[in-house]
Amino acid sequence: MVIRRSTSGFTLVELLVVIAIIGILVGLLLPAVQAAREAARRMQCSNNLKQAALSLHNYHDTYKTFAPRAYPRWLPGDDTRGGFTGILGFFEQGNVYNLIWTPGVYEGGAWPAGGWKPTYGPSAAADRACPYTSRMASLLCPSDPASGQRSPSMWNLEYGKTNYAFCGGDDANSVEQSPPAQPRGIFGRENGTKIAGITDGTSNTVLLGEIVTFSQANLIKGGIKSGVTMNNTTPPTNCMAFAGPDGRYNPPTGEQGWRGQGWCQGLMANLGFNTILPPNGPSCANWRGQTGFYSTQSYHTGGVNLALADGSVRFMSQSIDTGNLSLTHPGTGMSPYGVWGALGSKGGGEVSSLQD
Repeated sequence: MVIRRSTSGFTLVELLVVIAIIGILVGLLLPAVQAAREAARRMQCSNNLKQAALSLHNYHDTYKTFAPRAYPRWLPGDDTRGGFTGILGFFEQGNVYNLIWTPGVYEGGAWPAGGWKPTYGPSAAADRACPYTSRMASLLCPSDPASGQRSPSMWNLEYGKTNYAFCGGDDANSVEQSPPAQPRGIFGRENGTKIAGITDGTSNTVLLGEIVTFSQANLIKGGIKSGVTMNNTTPPTNCMAFAGPDGRYNPPTGEQGWRGQGWCQGLMANLGFNTILPPNGPSCANWRGQTGFYSTQSYHTGGVNLALADGSVRFMSQSIDTGNLSLTHPGTGMSPYGVWGALGSKGGGEVSSLQD
């Protein structure tokens, strides 16, 4: 009897075809998976922004005004303590709030109520042990790859970062002026705003927005072109001219890593933005940041998340109308920077144009 053995199976050609088909399917699937993940990150970011906006409204309910971007005093000395330090208790960070406002000792250094200014503490060890180092997931956007990484700046002291910033309106002039000038937007240095003062309407005025944290020198996202000559007659187009086609500043000099480097900070350069240059645009400032164009930025495709003064959150396209960026701001009246500028001003009188 002859026994026949089965020789059925894949030939080499058939195996290669199957592998090729699997490769094509994986190639088609990966973009869909990445898009789904980014959609989830963007949703989480939107929820964080919503929580921060509601916290500001709870603060307003208690103190009858929104918190200022920078409080008038930070002990000992200086006045750049940021607005987030005052609202921590309103978004489930009461423990950190109590640590800041309760006198204590950190690494042998006396901690006054309100705390010391970062880098002004008794020692680097005391600075690293203080409440300002707290990392708060609710202040970080998961789409920013640098938000969870150690910062290469801030004098080697690592403070909790933030991807959310306060809107100062559509004016770049003297954002750190002291005594403070009244801001065009809701938040200024030492200035809080009452809801009644938002005459353009809370649904037409930006409250908070996203920023990208500093990661490396010369990147437009997360960076500020500093040392730029700026005064009341500087048009925004001067800043746009520094934006290179590769996402970097050109020329690559004078760039600062202030953005998002500490939720405890109150300077506009750290956690503020104005509605002048479009979302994901460049940022420029004089050497100390007293005057500057500070853009809202994100790693979401095509725009940024914003919270309006009515507590709603919306996605704003980076192609939004910015009016005439060759004009300097008149200081009063309607914004010259189109719909984007109008969204930043709280009392510019542009309500009708936003409803069209």
